Amino acid sequence: MLDSGSVIVVGSANMDLVAYGPKLPSPGETVLADHFRHGPGGKGANQAVAASCSGAETTFIGAVGDDTYGDEILGSLRAARVQVEQVTRIRGVQTGVALITVDAAGRNLITVVPGANEAVDRQIAEKVLTLLSPGVVVLLQLEIPIETVILVADLAHTAGATVVLNPAPARRLPSELVSCVDILVPNEVELLSLAAPITVDRSLGGLARALLTGATRAVVVTLGKGGVLVVTREDEKRFAAFPVKVVDTTGAGDTFVGALASRIAARDGLGDAVRYANAAAALKVQAKGAQESIPKADDVYRFMEAVQRQAAS
Repeated sequence: MLDSGSVIVVGSANMDLVAYGPKLPSPGETVLADHFRHGPGGKGANQAVAASCSGAETTFIGAVGDDTYGDEILGSLRAARVQVEQVTRIRGVQTGVALITVDAAGRNLITVVPGANEAVDRQIAEKVLTLLSPGVVVLLQLEIPIETVILVADLAHTAGATVVLNPAPARRLPSELVSCVDILVPNEVELLSLAAPITVDRSLGGLARALLTGATRAVVVTLGKGGVLVVTREDEKRFAAFPVKVVDTTGAGDTFVGALASRIAARDGLGDAVRYANAAAALKVQAKGAQESIPKADDVYRFMEAVQRQAAS
């Protein structure tokens, strides 16, 4: 049986509108898609579902509109056993929307219309106060106002919680935010955006080490087919990607981050947590969609055991 821990996700919730076709369009180009689907997404909500599916007691704090998209998102979170009592519904404002195109190789282009996510302010964020305690993991992204992210990180850090930040979409990180983040989880593009201006060592390890400032004790860089790079003040380690057939990368990064947070909350060591999250993301990319295809813990562990048996044979 899995050890559980508590994860609080403060972040975005969107409705994903996804077109699947043979190729991604170039600027000015019209491409005919093969089919279309829509379903709940958003970095915050996706990561909350991933954390819950991986065994953590998970609470989501954010905002949706008073429209049917908001109804669907809340229904999806409840179905994944995510607590949504702290989600605010805002009258007269549309729920966030993500416009996504996916090509035959599983690559995507995403445009986000924030909608209600822009209203996640101090009043909403301070709902986290009643949930904070040492040992809780607070998971943040950058699809809500940066002032709100800074506030939550500060409150969580002061309470002794572990603060995990997925710096997406990439932007400059204010020093008052960096000083509160324990674990930073960028992808390669985000790493380059964050660290390139402040270091002359342009290796991935050098870029990641440049971000080990303030409270940050680890930088976990997701590299797609290149696996995962983990850099701490003590060492640097690469985890290979699992060789799988990629169908859709939408939500794969969110699956990794949410799964990682869940295992950190359960007191796994960082290396074990990364191995698990890497496997969860590998399962995720083999199916279409965002939240509906996030794997559960039992499936992840079975996958890891099967890979281990195959490697030993």
